[in-house]
This record gives sequence, structure tokens and C-alpha cells, in this order.
Amino acid sequence: MNFQSVLINLVKLGLCGAVIAGIASLFVIFSEDGTVRDAEADLFDVIPRSALGKPTFDDVIASSGLEARPYDHNGNMVKSAVGVSELSPTALAQHYQEQFVKAGINSKVYDQSLFTHEVLSVEDAIAIDDDEALERQRIAMLNGEVVPLRLTDEHVALGGIVPHESTGDIEEILNNWRKNPHGIVDLDENMAGFRYLEARRAVGERQTTVSATWSVDQNFDARRSHNPRQAAARPDPNVPACIGCSRVNRLAALDSSEPYVLNHFETTESIDNTEYFYRQAMTERGWSLSEASDILRRLEPHVPYLMGLEGDFLSFERGDRFLTIYQVPTAPGKISVITMEGELPE
Repeated sequence: MNFQSVLINLVKLGLCGAVIAGIASLFVIFSEDGTVRDAEADLFDVIPRSALGKPTFDDVIASSGLEARPYDHNGNMVKSAVGVSELSPTALAQHYQEQFVKAGINSKVYDQSLFTHEVLSVEDAIAIDDDEALERQRIAMLNGEVVPLRLTDEHVALGGIVPHESTGDIEEILNNWRKNPHGIVDLDENMAGFRYLEARRAVGERQTTVSATWSVDQNFDARRSHNPRQAAARPDPNVPACIGCSRVNRLAALDSSEPYVLNHFETTESIDNTEYFYRQAMTERGWSLSEASDILRRLEPHVPYLMGLEGDFLSFERGDRFLTIYQVPTAPGKISVITMEGELPE
């Protein structure tokens, strides 16, 4: 069914939103985290809606106490906000949906999850449930509402897309949305933006980590989200692409307080060959090889879980800047190479 392909692509976009939020959280923890205001009156309660104009997703996030920061993701302008809350993930899902309803973004609060796996998966999108309420929720998701994609005690994920053209039902989507050369609905062509919010709390912890990521560029191009070559994402002169590597993601903080750039490459080369390349290339560019453990110790107060990562680290310094290269096998015969460049914390 063509509609399955729409959901499959939406799952991929949701995964992309999670990746952006996760990467952005690395940048944000170098500065003070935000805290979600759980029980305070929000902007929409104390000021008449008519005086506010039409509230946006940005307004809801800001009203909750999280500070949004801008990023360049593969040539698209996005914002991300990260913080903590005493509320549980499910309580946060309720809280934010209530705010979306007040802001006129959502038509109602949804209490069902569209997908069932711990990680959003293509398999979820293929196994379409015939439940009428879930079908209405899918349509809402494709019309800009921010609905539960995943809903458990430890993890909630809310998301949706902003379409170029709103639709009333699946038939309208299949008939009216642009299609690719194979006659399948092309989500990229019909999407003007996306909204994604996630909350996680591990068993035994007292706080929930909240992250939100959304598009803000009027020229948002969905293809850039999963193909940086589509955007001709600019190269970073300090971080050459390793031999045989293809770039998957580039995320650059646009706030002057976060001078960090992250690149994610994939390669079929061995870890040893890639490490040899970077040792040679970075030394030629004037970088000095540092002990990876030294760099990690300096970063650990800001990013504690770095010390627990499994994989191979290679670190360089030049003046007050650092460049860390992290390699980890992700599939048989495939390696992810992640580089992060920025200013060394004092």
C-alpha cells in the first residue's frame, strides 16, 4: 500500500530528529541545561490567545522553560532544545500535548502510541493497525500535529510533519500528494517541516531528559536530512573526509556560545586504515596528537558518559581547539567515523 511508504519515510525522519537531538545535547551540555517548568502557569494560561497571535511550536517549547538553539543540519536550519524535568516521560507527554492543544497545534491529547518497538522501526510502519483512532492519529501526524510515536513509562517520542498541503484522510494523501517516478507518495516533496520531542528516564533515575528538535527554515528540504550530498553541505577545512568515507550527517552549532561542529561518516575501510589516514592528515595540518584519555578527562565533567563509550578514539589539539575522532563498527564490514571539533573547555 502506498500509505505504508509514507509512514516508513516518516519513521526515518523521526530517527533523524532523534539523532539531531542527541547530537545537539552533546553541544548543550557544555553550557547550563534548561529545566522544564512542570506546574507553573504558562504563557497561554495568563495571556489571552488573541493577544498572542498564533502560537508556534517554538512558543510551546520556550514556555516550558527550554532554551532553543540553532543548528545547521546538512544545510537545513533546525532548532534543538535540551533540558531536564522531575515529571515522568508519560506525564511530560500529557503536559506538552495539553500545551499543543492550547496553542492550536493539536486538535486533542492522544493517549495511544503509533509504534510499538523501543526504537522506531520501519517494521512498525509496515504493520499498520486497522484501529480507527490510530488512523485518525496518523492523519493528524501528517497534518502538523505532534502525536505520540512511542509511549512507555521510560521513553516517549512525539512527532509529526508540517505538510505543504493539509489533507483530510488517507485517500486525499494518496490522490493529492506528489509522487515519485514509481508512483509512490513522496514524503520529501510534500513536507514543509518537522517537529520531534523526546523524553527519557532510566529505571531508578529521578529526572527525565527532555529534547526537542524542529525545522525553522522556510526553505526546508527533507532530502537534506538523510542525504547531505543533496544539500552540498559545505566541507570543513579542518576535518578531511577519510578515504572511502561518505558523509551521513553534518551538524554545526550556529550559536557563538557553542563553537562545535560534528561530522558523521561511514566507511568500509578498517579502523586501522582510517586511523592511519587521520594521523597523517591531521599532523600535516599542524595538529598535535594527544592522548585520547586526556581529552576525555577534560570533557568528562561536561559529558560524563563519554568515558563509558566503546570504540576507538583518536584526539588532536591545536592551540585552544580540539578534534576528537571516534570510530565504531555499526554493521558487518561497515564503520561509523564521528568527528567533533571545537574549543577546549577551560
